[in-house]
Amino acid sequence: MEVFVIGTQWIRNGTVWTGTSFVRQDIEIRDGIIDRLFDSHTSVQPEPGARITDAADRLVVPGFIDPHVHFNDPGRRIWEGIDTGSKAAVAGGITTFIDMPLNSHPSVTNGHLARDKKKAIEGRSHAHYGLWGGITRTNCRDQGALDAQLDAGVIGFKGFMSESGIEDFPYLDRDALREAMGYCGEHRVTLALHAEAEAVLERYRHLSGPDPASFLASRPPEAEWQALDWIIEDALRFQTAVHVVHVSTADGVRMLHEAKMSGADITIETCPHYLLFTDTDFIKKGPLLKCAPPLRPLSEQEALWQTVADGLVDIIGSDHSPCPLEMKEAGNDDIRNAWGGIPGVQSGHAALLSEAVKRGVPLETVLPMMTDAPARRFFPERQIGRIAPGFAADLTLLSKSSHTITEKELLNRHPYSPYTGLTVDMTVSGVFLGGVHIYQSGKGIKSPLLGHHFVKGGHDHDNRSLRRIY
Repeated sequence: MEVFVIGTQWIRNGTVWTGTSFVRQDIEIRDGIIDRLFDSHTSVQPEPGARITDAADRLVVPGFIDPHVHFNDPGRRIWEGIDTGSKAAVAGGITTFIDMPLNSHPSVTNGHLARDKKKAIEGRSHAHYGLWGGITRTNCRDQGALDAQLDAGVIGFKGFMSESGIEDFPYLDRDALREAMGYCGEHRVTLALHAEAEAVLERYRHLSGPDPASFLASRPPEAEWQALDWIIEDALRFQTAVHVVHVSTADGVRMLHEAKMSGADITIETCPHYLLFTDTDFIKKGPLLKCAPPLRPLSEQEALWQTVADGLVDIIGSDHSPCPLEMKEAGNDDIRNAWGGIPGVQSGHAALLSEAVKRGVPLETVLPMMTDAPARRFFPERQIGRIAPGFAADLTLLSKSSHTITEKELLNRHPYSPYTGLTVDMTVSGVFLGGVHIYQSGKGIKSPLLGHHFVKGGHDHDNRSLRRIY
């Protein structure tokens, strides 16, 4: 369903992110597109009938773009679903997300399943979205299955280099990785990779036991580093655009950054939970913080923060991977029985910005990792991720106020999160999608379903008359 927004909207008195700094400005929006920016002291006034939002004492930033969520729709809506997942995303300041091919059921690995998923979630999202296709050991040589996913509109392919935990999504071994790299390089599409080498994990599997500490021992940083060695080798060989998801170590970030300096087309993603929680938190909280790669020691977290501060990380993704609470509680006595994944799409971005401020890491360094960088990587043909004339009025308002996260405010299907109880100094107070004020803190989401499916190579916004939100 096409949704049109006609009319003029002003956001006044906000402290607006320009892409390099914050400036006190007013934003004029026409038909969902940013039209003009004014100094807040200008004599220019809104035209009669314009809708006005006062953003005094708030930061106005581009809507966050999260390239890494698992909303599990269709097939496992009981785990999340696009309805609740997109609500939680919007409440977290996210205006565009990209959903993974798993843990939908079946996992998206061919054109038929990609079309089924596209149809199943169409018209049900509160935010704009893209879809990842799936590339595995069993389909990486099936050009027809991969071509058909691209024809269905996926923006790229996701692969695992270790067991995914999902039966119909087998990991890429060394030979299969080369096949995947070759296909994606030839077709000029992005390959997103979970970087833990199964060959290394097999050597440590005997250390796995019922306690959280044994889980940590069974998934050492060495598995990440070996996987990155192979990724770098193949990315350079095939000239493939690679997006490495949830990098958990500073050495891993530096390896990839050095490869980029040598000509590799790589983007580096890390997640809020690696920067906000440590292995000690996991040992204390158990299943709630089980994820792969696992949380690392405090010393590693500090080193990872340094790579963020140095601007070596490209993109922040939530890796929102929820499940019913009983699937987590199954690991209370034996961590091996717990589902691995952290629900963080609503809380992670603002909590990370809050921690950055506390650490003295400039917002000017971190914000592009959530906005302009993912826009340029995944949607270069679309005018999103920046606050500038001609760009979509997808905007997030942030309040600098102390706030303790509670379960009551969570909008995901299963309202539990390791972020609850965390006190943050940055809160999402409002969200605009195409100029529509779709979310206000304390009031929830009050709008029609405006989310549009962004496909690879889609058209830019229509021009001045009757411009569509998409």
